[in-house]
Amino acid sequence: MTEVEVPAAPPRVVRIWSPLAVGVYTLFLGYPAGILLAVRTWILLGTRNRIRPHVFSALALTVLLMLLSDRIGRIIGIVAGIAIFSYLKELLKSDVVDFRNAHPDAVLEFRPWYTALGWVLLALLFVIMIAVTMEIIVPE
Repeated sequence: MTEVEVPAAPPRVVRIWSPLAVGVYTLFLGYPAGILLAVRTWILLGTRNRIRPHVFSALALTVLLMLLSDRIGRIIGIVAGIAIFSYLKELLKSDVVDFRNAHPDAVLEFRPWYTALGWVLLALLFVIMIAVTMEIIVPE
């Protein structure tokens, strides 16, 4: 009688956007776009504990910028965008390394940067909805 070989399970494939792509979206289209991509990445990497504090911080910053005068809001927004670009890029790099160390059997693939456009547009739509709501609530 011959032994039946059990085929090995295929490796788990996790497809995320690269930390650089998330950072660049953050820099050029604003931190809400970058936060949304980072949240999607954290979900796929299994680091959901990072989501809540970052989303609440982004919402608080958005509301703060909308309450400030246009000039001060723009300056703080630009500085925040640059800082968040660097922060998210480095944090996600660290998360990728941690994931690879914790899951050596998984295959981590980076999605092309343009596949994030739908998510980024969703984030921008959300920010526009907040801006319109704030304009209605707090007219100038």
